[in-house]
Amino acid sequence: MDWEGTYNDPIYGGSINVCVTQLGSSFVGQGVFSEVGYMRGTIDNSTMLWTGNFYSAGEEVKQGTFSLTFDAGTSSFGGSFTEKPGITYSVNSSQTSSVTPADVSCFRTDAAYLESTPPEASFTGTYFVGYDSVNYVDPTQSLVSGSYLYYYDDGTAAPGELSHTVLYENGQVTAGNWYEGTTAMGIEIWVLKNDTAFYESWWYCPRMADFDYSLVNSVDDHAIGIALKRGAATETQSQINSCYILPWETEETSCLGSSSSSSSTDSNMNGLSIAAITLFSLFLVFANGMFFWYYSSKKAPLSFSTDSDVELQGKV
Repeated sequence: MDWEGTYNDPIYGGSINVCVTQLGSSFVGQGVFSEVGYMRGTIDNSTMLWTGNFYSAGEEVKQGTFSLTFDAGTSSFGGSFTEKPGITYSVNSSQTSSVTPADVSCFRTDAAYLESTPPEASFTGTYFVGYDSVNYVDPTQSLVSGSYLYYYDDGTAAPGELSHTVLYENGQVTAGNWYEGTTAMGIEIWVLKNDTAFYESWWYCPRMADFDYSLVNSVDDHAIGIALKRGAATETQSQINSCYILPWETEETSCLGSSSSSSSTDSNMNGLSIAAITLFSLFLVFANGMFFWYYSSKKAPLSFSTDSDVELQGKV
């Protein structure tokens, strides 16, 4: 398929990685632009017209539709992106490589999830991506909440909370923000690969308006990879660090104070839970040492996989 490959991103300054999945006689294109957004849609094999939807990282989720046509003669495409509520960007871009990108570079979803009637999708579960992450999807409102425990180089454990407000593409795509107290926050986007893993790209900036692609190689500002499911999760688990989402430090301190005033039994149990998570994480790291890259920055994960078909990518 001519569309597969890498292109210059005319809007955000990075690259657009495109992969194509054939479903019978139809074709579905998926792409990641500047490692901050995702696009998906159908490709007309006779005209090379690719139409679909795009989504960017962050709680505001800049989103819209696109219509792009590939020109095999010039190895380029032209067309437009229309961002809600109706801002249109006319674009042209040249192909810089015709090599099919790695799945993690284009967020290639398994074929079953691209069918007209896909399997039920859910981000609910406990995942490991170098930090422990618990995600829960509200079955009535389709909202995603999540908590995580990240480990810095010196062994310090930093708790954080995730906030994603909406699900897209039959529940397979979500974007939002991550928070670690008043010290750090950023944007991220997730795309389900299948029922046991999802792709993730995060940036250390509070909103898309502050996005700077030139920081793509900074391990302190960005990482992209895949999260592997380790088990089930509950709504309570996913909201254990929800105080960190509050906008003001005084509110956050008050919330944390209220949380810490619970019974000593609860405190002991929380301590035991964190200790158990830490030991479990260390076990996974040492048990799978040959399968991970190490990222030495804020929320940049130790990413590993025992599945040779799953490829990971990071800024090292």
